[in-house]
Amino acid sequence: MDEKQVELIEVETLKPEKKPEKKKQKRKLTMPKKKTFILGAVGLLVLYIVVSNLTRKPPLPAVAVTPVTRGNIEQTLDTSGLVSSLSEKTYFSPVSANIAKLPVAVGDNVSAGDLIVGYDLDSIQEQVQKANLELTAARSGYHDSLNKSNEKADEYSQAKHDAEKLYAEANDLRSKVAGLKDQLAQAQKEQAGQEANNAVNQQKIAELQKEAADLETEQAQLEPQIAEKQRQIAEKQEKLDALVNQPETDSSASPAPIEDHSAEIEQLKQEISTLQSELDALNKTQADNDQRQKQIADEIQQLQSAGGAAAAKVVQLQADLEKASTELSQKEAELAKRESVRDSAQASILSDEMKTQLQANTNLSELAAMSTNELLQLARAGIKAEFSGIITKVNTKEGAATAEGTELITVASNREVMVEISITKYDLEKIAVGQKAQISLAGHQYTGTVEKISRVAEVNAQGTPVIHAQVRFDNPDDNIFLGVEAKVSVNTAKAENTLLVPVEAINTDRQGSFVYAVENGLLIRKAVETGVTSDDAAEIKSGLSEGDLIVLSAAAGLQEGMQVTPVQQ
Repeated sequence: MDEKQVELIEVETLKPEKKPEKKKQKRKLTMPKKKTFILGAVGLLVLYIVVSNLTRKPPLPAVAVTPVTRGNIEQTLDTSGLVSSLSEKTYFSPVSANIAKLPVAVGDNVSAGDLIVGYDLDSIQEQVQKANLELTAARSGYHDSLNKSNEKADEYSQAKHDAEKLYAEANDLRSKVAGLKDQLAQAQKEQAGQEANNAVNQQKIAELQKEAADLETEQAQLEPQIAEKQRQIAEKQEKLDALVNQPETDSSASPAPIEDHSAEIEQLKQEISTLQSELDALNKTQADNDQRQKQIADEIQQLQSAGGAAAAKVVQLQADLEKASTELSQKEAELAKRESVRDSAQASILSDEMKTQLQANTNLSELAAMSTNELLQLARAGIKAEFSGIITKVNTKEGAATAEGTELITVASNREVMVEISITKYDLEKIAVGQKAQISLAGHQYTGTVEKISRVAEVNAQGTPVIHAQVRFDNPDDNIFLGVEAKVSVNTAKAENTLLVPVEAINTDRQGSFVYAVENGLLIRKAVETGVTSDDAAEIKSGLSEGDLIVLSAAAGLQEGMQVTPVQQ
């Protein structure tokens, strides 16, 4: 259209020449050729638009990618456990006497050598009760019974905790199964309705495709009409400009009659206005056709994708329901097992009265070997803490009369303390004696060392064998609280100046670990060997190079060799 306007202007510039005969002859010879050329160019343009629309390729799928970087990474094992003392002692009265001093209470800190019980020597009985028990047999029986009872107490506590957790998890799974059954029933109804609509959708698609073809034909017809309207407007505008801008006459020459062109000018203006309105209408029709073609493409795509959505949803819900039902059966079996272990262990735990009796019998054996003078010396010295710790139990008060062998005070060390943690088989290879750890307790931070790893596994609440490990406090202080839960982060491994990728980019199948990379617009699968892994990154030992673009998360439908558009995050 621009070329045609230029040609017309060149023809008009020949008017001022002195030889009108040649000017007219040139116009007659030139115009048909130029008009033929313009019509041919318009036809080629229309053909190009039609072919482009028919062969246009759908847009490539976009995938989020990130480059492989280099840096440092540290792997930790995060867990928690109860704080307990590694050393505890219960003090029993060595004599029968009244308590004169009791300067401590439950929860107090004491230091080694502090007086915790003082006796009224005047109240000491002249005769000290002695038992005829063999000291060695009494001590052996006491420790054996106490150790067995402690083991059963730990077993009962763990089984009770596991049973409570399993009961809650089983209830959650029951609710999940019921919900999935309702969703599956609804999805099956939707699938039946969708199958009935498939034939209707196919008919709609055929109608939309026919409408799109008709619009293509109409668009092809509009192009020459628009070009012709533009040519006519330009031609009439030139005539109008020529009439409006006539050269002025020479005032010295004899006056010539003045011809009035106002009617012709007004006629041209009206014709140009009419042609412009017609051109605007054609352009609007062309724009409306383009918009409708886009709508038709979207509608066809929606109708084509609707057919399989309901069936896929039913298949997914059936798989989810089967999985949830299997998990529920497993949880219920685990719950019954842990409840049996809990009840059995509870029956074997020594009561506090039985423990007190066993300890008293052991003390009586010790007292039996002492002379009266030795007992008097013990009474004068009172009872002093043998190590620094925390008072965990007090069974007497000032002024109270106490008999020989009576349990008085229990002290647990706060300088030899540890946290007991549980390790699964997946983390067992990461942990080792001597590893350092960070311990968080009641707002205070401590360092610790993995001191002991059990060689015997126990079954946890999920029915998984776990190994217990002890993390000893390296820097305990007076802020230690016993019997509360502490968070533990064990430093298990680290790597420096190594290749790193986000953990969500790592995929795993039967062939091992792999990532999807984008090279020259193609999706490439690359097998990788991973190393140290943290919460958000993983070390790559082989398979990638620094700067490689990898897919952050492989969406459904992506396949190796597919052309994609990478979008760097």
